[in-house]
Amino acid sequence: MKTKKGRNIVITLFFLLSSIFIFACQREQEQMIGDEVGVEEAEEVRLEEEEWEQSELGQYEPERPESETTFQQISATEAKEIMEGNESFILLDVREQEEFEEGHIEGAVLMPVNQITELAPDIIPDKGTLILVYCRSGRRSVEASQQLVDLGYTRVVDFGGIIDWPYEIVR
Repeated sequence: MKTKKGRNIVITLFFLLSSIFIFACQREQEQMIGDEVGVEEAEEVRLEEEEWEQSELGQYEPERPESETTFQQISATEAKEIMEGNESFILLDVREQEEFEEGHIEGAVLMPVNQITELAPDIIPDKGTLILVYCRSGRRSVEASQQLVDLGYTRVVDFGGIIDWPYEIVR
């Protein structure tokens, strides 16, 4: 009886130590990946994955980069005020065709985020044009806004996602 009980204790300890070892190896691997891509990039990837998971649960609150952006970020209300003003602008929807067809803000031009570098120079030749950018939740609009700035556009304004748009949309 003592032999069987002793064997069970040894087996349990073996599995416990194995689990600790595997956990330590995973942490070391994550650290190595973090060192390879840079700690900031690894954190950015982790945050994007976390935001994506939250968006799937309907709890997404977009994280806005606080540094290294050269475009303005405003609320939907502020964007609406600009649209109702006298200044000319381009309203850019950076979602996919199917999303656009399901509903968009009146007057929006569709330019999916993955086609901005190809399409923007032809559709918006004047780099000084005021461009109001939106997507579904705010993640792609940040990416698109930065792409536009990188292309040389000087008046890029991101107002987040259509899910936060409290006004009418075209269906």
